[in-house]
Amino acid sequence: MINSKKQFQNTNILEDLKHDNFLEDDNVYADAYLSIRRKNIQALNEHITELDKVLSPKQLDFAIEKYGEDIATNEKCSEKIRKLILEKNPQNLSLMKNPSVSLQEFAFKKDYTVLPYLTIDITEDMAIKALSIKPTLLKYIKNPTLNMKNVAVSIDPYCIEYIEKPSKDLQILAIQKNPRVINYIKNPTYEIQEYALEVYKREKDVKEFYNLKRGSHSKGVPGMSYEADVYSSVSPFYKTTKGISPKLKIEAKTFNMFTNAKFALEDKMIKMKEEAEIKKRLKNLKQEDNLER
Repeated sequence: MINSKKQFQNTNILEDLKHDNFLEDDNVYADAYLSIRRKNIQALNEHITELDKVLSPKQLDFAIEKYGEDIATNEKCSEKIRKLILEKNPQNLSLMKNPSVSLQEFAFKKDYTVLPYLTIDITEDMAIKALSIKPTLLKYIKNPTLNMKNVAVSIDPYCIEYIEKPSKDLQILAIQKNPRVINYIKNPTYEIQEYALEVYKREKDVKEFYNLKRGSHSKGVPGMSYEADVYSSVSPFYKTTKGISPKLKIEAKTFNMFTNAKFALEDKMIKMKEEAEIKKRLKNLKQEDNLER
């Protein structure tokens, strides 16, 4: 047990030495580090109500930097210490039990993305600030206003998934951003499906735009997966979503196939021209070389 500031400081000195090679065996070093860490956390919790008294400002800053997450859960932690913990990392609000209104407001001002951890009522202005940074937070807002929905969908059209019975205007807004969001609209009307296909066709008709998508297939993009054919793209109906017209699915697939073939042929022609130009240059260089000789 640590009974004095000096003893507590010495424990932290050992923690500071964790990067020094004072132990040759890595396994022993790891065990020693974990043992020191446990002792430090235990000491902090034992003095939780008086940390600002038993520690110097520098030690307190060090302790919160290293062990903020570990002491944030302690209900005996004072308002002052909790605020310092949130100052270092507002996300630690998620670990705190019954944080005060002022603490929640403080954390939110530091980091709008703590919104899911708030138990206080939020204003539309607060919600919009959070959505402007991370639109997917929409799923944590109960009864979002039309303004909130518009902000979220304008930034990330896939947020349409979190809107119950989205209006026609919202669906159109999302589809204009990315026609593939049609897969995240429950029971879209035939009219909306047709519109998604229309937007998709316009998108693919512009080769310069479509070229930006080449080679960008990754697991991080909804519905995307890498394939040998660099032109293989995701149609607007890539999911087996209930209510999607089989007729439109076939139309999208057919359009995709022929458009991809057209782009591939154009690329092949360009490559052939480039190769012919290279051969022509090499031939000219050889002729020039023979003349010089």
